[in-house]
Amino acid sequence: DVLRLWAVYRSDYPSIRLTEGDIINVRTMYIQFRKTIKYILSNLYDFNPTKDSIKLQNRDDLDIYIYSKMQQLETMLDRYYDELNFPAIYKLLNKFCIEILQNNYFEVIKYRLYITPKDGFYRRSVQTNLYDLLGIFVTYLQPILPLLFEESWPYIFHNSPEEERNILLFRDTKDLEKIELNDEQKIRHKIFL
Repeated sequence: DVLRLWAVYRSDYPSIRLTEGDIINVRTMYIQFRKTIKYILSNLYDFNPTKDSIKLQNRDDLDIYIYSKMQQLETMLDRYYDELNFPAIYKLLNKFCIEILQNNYFEVIKYRLYITPKDGFYRRSVQTNLYDLLGIFVTYLQPILPLLFEESWPYIFHNSPEEERNILLFRDTKDLEKIELNDEQKIRHKIFL
């Protein structure tokens, strides 16, 4: 997977040359993707989306805001995949993982995940968001990092054995709802990101 990621990372350069520094940099980036997926999966161990999900309009404001960021990410990733612009896909996913999720959102939701009641609203709201986010990562990272996908696939909740055997069935159920933030929500979360 690291070499595959390196090929995607370097594909926008005129000459492709493999150096030790490239491998070290790409391996670090691969670890960030792996760390993000591991964090999400570790917090979904007791989440069953068929009974524990919270509808988008009922989620906490912060989760709705992050959901809107996921929606923007999905729109841009679809465009880049249509253009076969793999370096842009990689850069966008990497930036989203590090700047929005790891440095901000994951830090803020720790209390909700670890301190609030197991079946509490805030915890389930965050878990619903994480499950939606996992759907995006699985769908868009699968062509670039198939081994990471294969490793994480058995730990994802599946509605049926057919869905578990076929990524296309899972992908069809993961389309994000469209949502627009109102001005008050945008102002409230401007400091956050």
